[in-house]
Amino acid sequence: MEKAVLMSLILISSMTSGCFGLFDDELVPDVDNSECTEFEYSGGIASWTFMMYISDSDLEYFSITDIVEMESVGSNEEVNIVVQFDRWDGHDAPDMDDESNGDWESAKRFYIIKDCYGSLSDHEIHSPPVDDLGEINTGDPTELVSFVEWAMSNYPAENYALDIWDHGGGVAGVAYEQSCPEYCYSFGNEPDKLTLPEIDWALDEITNGGQDKLDIVGFDACLMSTIEVVEVVYPYADIMLASEILEPGTGWDYTFLQMLIDDPDTTPAELGAEIVDSFVAQGIPENTGFTPSYALSMLDMSNAQAAIDSFKALNGLVDSTSIVSDLNQVRLHSIHVEPGDSSSAVDLIQLLNNLALFTEDPEVRSAAEAASSAVSAMIMKSEFVDGQSCILGICVLSDIDTTGMTGISVLFPSSESEWTTRSRGVTESLEESGWSEVMEDYYDYLEEEQVLFFLNESLIYDTADFDDDGSNDSISLALEIESIYDGVFGNLTLDVFNNRGYWIDGVEYEFEINSTEIVYLELWDVTYTHTEEDGPAELLRIEAVLSLVLEDGTQVLQEWVETPPEYLTHYLE
Repeated sequence: MEKAVLMSLILISSMTSGCFGLFDDELVPDVDNSECTEFEYSGGIASWTFMMYISDSDLEYFSITDIVEMESVGSNEEVNIVVQFDRWDGHDAPDMDDESNGDWESAKRFYIIKDCYGSLSDHEIHSPPVDDLGEINTGDPTELVSFVEWAMSNYPAENYALDIWDHGGGVAGVAYEQSCPEYCYSFGNEPDKLTLPEIDWALDEITNGGQDKLDIVGFDACLMSTIEVVEVVYPYADIMLASEILEPGTGWDYTFLQMLIDDPDTTPAELGAEIVDSFVAQGIPENTGFTPSYALSMLDMSNAQAAIDSFKALNGLVDSTSIVSDLNQVRLHSIHVEPGDSSSAVDLIQLLNNLALFTEDPEVRSAAEAASSAVSAMIMKSEFVDGQSCILGICVLSDIDTTGMTGISVLFPSSESEWTTRSRGVTESLEESGWSEVMEDYYDYLEEEQVLFFLNESLIYDTADFDDDGSNDSISLALEIESIYDGVFGNLTLDVFNNRGYWIDGVEYEFEINSTEIVYLELWDVTYTHTEEDGPAELLRIEAVLSLVLEDGTQVLQEWVETPPEYLTHYLE
């Protein structure tokens, strides 16, 4: 016996914000150049050296914008602003092919001077390059070490801040090198990047094994405020700055550097707070228009060891308590740091608090409360602004909802396959923390409790180019569902996301199924119009989430699948 249903959805997608090359408006203050002078470096020890490391990617347009913001401030005898910027030959948003500033494709180093003749909107880099390194792999940690050691040697200071700028993926790493094919696709269609073990090695080299800590290590990138990243950074820095969610492509507002010019004695904590405040201020909505969500955290690395130890102590209860079954209950109510059920990370403090509230095991409750307290002690400042779409003063949520977020996440995918993919580069640290064993037992528990299944051999995917423009603009899929029991009620959601991870649209299907039946979803078609402003082609990702519906209406996750990456084009034209 077979049940069948046919669904279709036609989409016209206009992408709105972007860690993956999407864009939004950035505040553009006026620049007062009436008493402007261009500083020429002549040596000496400054109060601050701010170092920015930019990998070549499809965010190139925005990196140039941020350098122009830096030039609205410029270096002086107390503040050195240095940048290593590797450009690429690919396409990027919003112009799709940024040919500005000579359109070079190599890596250049800059000592940023104040631009007395330009403006924040002219998109022109005024500072002459100090060095041209040729084409490099910014995903190679030796390149990061080389840049920082060069900056510290040539522009010494009492305080150092390192800012790694580019795409970020939390435990997956940061600074994606998209100069294909030389350095891309080390894992199929994934570009090379700085993995967490590589960042650990690089920071160890830079700081002489942590003896000469950096004042600030920041990530102007998506999803880098995780407990796993903290484990890497804390031996080598006093403060870490990172976002728990996806960042808009425009990144930080680098006019915050004026704070150092005005007061070279600014402390690292004061500078960090200004970076956080100025960044989220870009997301404050007006009466009309669209703003994406903004989030940035400043974390105290002196409290990181206690947080890591307390989390490890909680994980150590895996063999003697109810922690795995407890996590199965609280995972459903976790706050995802990315839209959709496939979010690979959840807010850590909220997870710990819910665990302490739900569990009936006093040992788990005590350990969860202790871990929550210790992790919270790291957070010096964490600010959030929800994205909104406003027309005539009427606003609705337009981006990820940050309600309840605390500023730091932990890797906790809903499916074992996603865990395997995401954790492959950090297995050693996850084993040391004990979280890896907890997750292994958790996914084993899910398998034992599973009632509904996708028939994997039935999954069918196809793409098409309906408008014959050379870029696929539709994705279709078909799948089947089976149950091991009779009279089972289920819920299936099919959602469409752009490659930033933001939900576009979706459908929901509720059904009853017996063990002798198959629910067949036949060719659910999703079509969208791809425009130049949308950025790289192949923007869609389809996610299918299968849940068991209990008598009280509670849904228990059973399985999750998404469109295989080979059907999506990442960065290639």
